[in-house]
Amino acid sequence: MKRLFSIVLACLLVLGVFSACSKQESGEESRSLKITYDAHYENMSESSVRAYTALCEAVMNGEEEAAFGHTMTDDVNTLYYTSFPLSALVSELHQTEDTNGFKIVYANDADAHKELVEEFSKKVFEIQDACGLGSVSNDRFVFNLYTYICENVTFDDTVLAPYETIMNGSGSLQSISQAFEYILCQSGIKASHITNFDSGVNVLSAVYFSNAWYLFCPALEIKNTEGKGLEYFAMSFERASTTLGVDTLTYSDLTEVDPTYFAETEYDKLESATSYTDDSGDIVAECSDGQFTLPLK
Repeated sequence: MKRLFSIVLACLLVLGVFSACSKQESGEESRSLKITYDAHYENMSESSVRAYTALCEAVMNGEEEAAFGHTMTDDVNTLYYTSFPLSALVSELHQTEDTNGFKIVYANDADAHKELVEEFSKKVFEIQDACGLGSVSNDRFVFNLYTYICENVTFDDTVLAPYETIMNGSGSLQSISQAFEYILCQSGIKASHITNFDSGVNVLSAVYFSNAWYLFCPALEIKNTEGKGLEYFAMSFERASTTLGVDTLTYSDLTEVDPTYFAETEYDKLESATSYTDDSGDIVAECSDGQFTLPLK
């Protein structure tokens, strides 16, 4: 009887282990990349967003074709090339013969493509976890991601794709900004790509942070303060204009941005913040006129 009981108990333990593994695997599988896009386009038609989603899902799954109405092609291209880093794994898109969608040509064979998509997903999740997604407030997550990028990415003008910046930890103004925006959008935080061709600086990120819109540039932080400061964190338009010579801002579709969107000056003391400390939840920046504690919400 004792022997029978021992056998039953052992079987139950084995089943318990497999059940736990199954649950863990199920949890891992349930975490997948979202199909996100620049907040500037949030009023785009639902049909265009569905078509863009169909294209992105086709690329992520390594499919050879994505179907959607030909009238949505321009909108799909706009979203695809501004908001989807995995476009770097596609060598060509060709409109289908009936013009209702795209044929997709990949840069790698099917197995390699699948592996690269998985590695990219894991890297995005790794960055989100390192920045405390789900365990910190949105404002704190923005700060954590900004400083994570500043500490872990090197500046390289030859790297233009946000995919490369996320995977390899180097990038240009363009790619670092887009990587920053992409991970924010993946994390449920509104962000937009901003360009300015009237000054030497032509790329900024607009982020909904601390209940208002602010301008950010982690790439310039890396380039000019070696990633140790907060000089380009949460800038108002006034501060960006003074610091960077910014006059006119445009979205990626070249429509002009209303500068009053960036009217809040709560963080403008950071203009001279070349270093900061993060101790017990309080972030204290060392500025030219003394210390400034960030009022993170």
